[in-house]
Amino acid sequence: MTRATVGWLFSEDRAAVLYYPPERLQWPQDCVPGGAASCPAIADLARQYYVIRSPFTLSLRCTRMVPGQSFMYDVAPVDGEKVIGLSGLRRTMSVTPPSIWANPSQPTLQVNLPYVFVSDESVYIEQTPAFYSEICTRLPLLLYGGRFPIDIWPRQINFSFQWIDVERNILIRRGEPLFYLRFFPNERNKGVRLVECERTRELESFMASVRDVTEMVEGSYSLFARAAELRPPKLVVPRESYRASAKGTD
Repeated sequence: MTRATVGWLFSEDRAAVLYYPPERLQWPQDCVPGGAASCPAIADLARQYYVIRSPFTLSLRCTRMVPGQSFMYDVAPVDGEKVIGLSGLRRTMSVTPPSIWANPSQPTLQVNLPYVFVSDESVYIEQTPAFYSEICTRLPLLLYGGRFPIDIWPRQINFSFQWIDVERNILIRRGEPLFYLRFFPNERNKGVRLVECERTRELESFMASVRDVTEMVEGSYSLFARAAELRPPKLVVPRESYRASAKGTD
């Protein structure tokens, strides 16, 4: 099977050691014969997804809610565990204005993540809830997923969600799945090869050309054609790891 190469990178280096590399969803090999998990169709679907894990323990509780007007939150302590504090949250998480919430009693929050994906051929990325994990049913939130072409729109993938029951705390431990990603090459039967890539000058420049445009115009999809015109011919340069470099000097 031919495969489309998809590159991944962090948009910046700050605290990069906290973040897990994207990993293919592992499906159990010792399924009970005849059980749902042993179904080839279910297993094949699972193998198409990649997991993005939480880089820190996020523990939130609502301290004030006036529907459609104001919302305040605090960090809920977890016995024996280090959780991200308010100062860290203010750097990484934002709350959208109540006037644009889908429901006046359900605030929308976004945890900013540094993940960027790019390809030198036509590939769409799709972000979905971590539906094979119990976290998907345990948490009082609704993920805002999405889909867009990463060959012409290399933007960050963030964790945006609607807090659907503010009477319940949100607790996501470090290492637990935040969401899944799936890649769709233009050719239906193509597989995907995911590689870490360099943040080259050309890629940095092209990423900057599409950054924050949604804050200035409605309907960013209308800008895809222009982005394609600005795109350099090659953006994916596989990154050589430190250990690989060290082996090469022996």
